Amino acid sequence: MADLGKWPAMVVLGDKITEEQANEVLIRTMAREYFDMTNDHEWAATVREIFGKEDDYSLRNATFEERLALMRRNDALLDELGILRLEYLYNSRIASSYIGGPHGWLDWNGNISGNKPYNIGKWPDEGSILDEWTLIAETFPFLSLTAQYYSESPSEPGGELDFVFEVTVKDGSASVTDGVEFEEDDINYGAVTEEDIFKMVSDPYRERGVTEARLRTAVSQVRKSRGL
Repeated sequence: MADLGKWPAMVVLGDKITEEQANEVLIRTMAREYFDMTNDHEWAATVREIFGKEDDYSLRNATFEERLALMRRNDALLDELGILRLEYLYNSRIASSYIGGPHGWLDWNGNISGNKPYNIGKWPDEGSILDEWTLIAETFPFLSLTAQYYSESPSEPGGELDFVFEVTVKDGSASVTDGVEFEEDDINYGAVTEEDIFKMVSDPYRERGVTEARLRTAVSQVRKSRGL
């Protein structure tokens, strides 16, 4: 198994998909535990209302049994919508308090655009990554992409890139290959400037990754496709 270290970076390039397909993928690959976690409380409330999720922050004085029951109801809701259980490869395109804002390997326009390296979590291993890509590939057989992994996340052009391995997703399956490292021009390092940081902290809506109208459409589409 390849050694990825503690905070490996992922870079993804692939074929564009339709906006309808993007709706399905982005909803069903969202972070189950974090999709409504944001400092923008108004947006968080709107997201929960759209999904029909109960507010687990409201049970401060609840008993353990009451909290557990609420968590189970919310978990069952996400299962009904077909939200995949992903630890490393989820998309955060609805809401995110990440310093770079909403991010992921797919955007709402259908671009497989995770070509800006970002770390995917602590201590993942090759087997776990392949298992998650296999689940994604089997669920969405129309996806065609290549994901490459590096032992450290570069912060600026010319930074050290320790290429480890790649995963190819095509025709409903995923496989690990040695691969050929992406050309540097294919990678959007996106170094954060002081101006970028100022915009981030001054924009009250920076943690929103989609409009309310588009999110309602996407969730409605998934509900219909799931027969709900």
